[in-house]
Amino acid sequence: MNCLIYASVELFLLIVFLVCCNAGVTFSFILAGLSCVLNALCYAELASRLPAVVGGAYLYAYSAFNELTAFLVFGQLMIDYHIGAASIARSLASYVVTILEMFPVFKDNIPSWIGHGGEEFFGGTLSINLLAPFLLALLTVILCLGVGESSIVNSFMTVLKVCILAHRVIVEYCVQMLMKDVRLE
Repeated sequence: MNCLIYASVELFLLIVFLVCCNAGVTFSFILAGLSCVLNALCYAELASRLPAVVGGAYLYAYSAFNELTAFLVFGQLMIDYHIGAASIARSLASYVVTILEMFPVFKDNIPSWIGHGGEEFFGGTLSINLLAPFLLALLTVILCLGVGESSIVNSFMTVLKVCILAHRVIVEYCVQMLMKDVRLE
């Protein structure tokens, strides 16, 4: 799950390198994909060995080991999910501000504490971005409304992400082909 959280955010940031990357980057992505597949296979095996219970890392650690190990796994999961949610919220806030700045009324009128990195304090050690927690609260409300509403939003976001990535890959491919044509002449 966490691999998917970070991959979905980082995919937008690294898509340029995926089109014209070197062998090391490609190999790293292949290794990351294989580790996700192995993780899924481990969960599938655990789920088949522990029938009639809801799966999850906490329950598997509790069933296989003891309460202390399960509590440590729970703590690690909570820290990991919060860090993942914070990074996604910061990226989403930056994207929202970028979209808003396309309109002339918002251009150069959005304060730094709302978007793009936030207001920095203590030499950049601490930064405050007020749009990120607002977006998290909005997504939490949508999630609490019900499965139907959240699945509609999730489907829309997934289709939008795939369209953006496909567009970006096509544009980068066309740019690469144009650059090859220019070099040949």
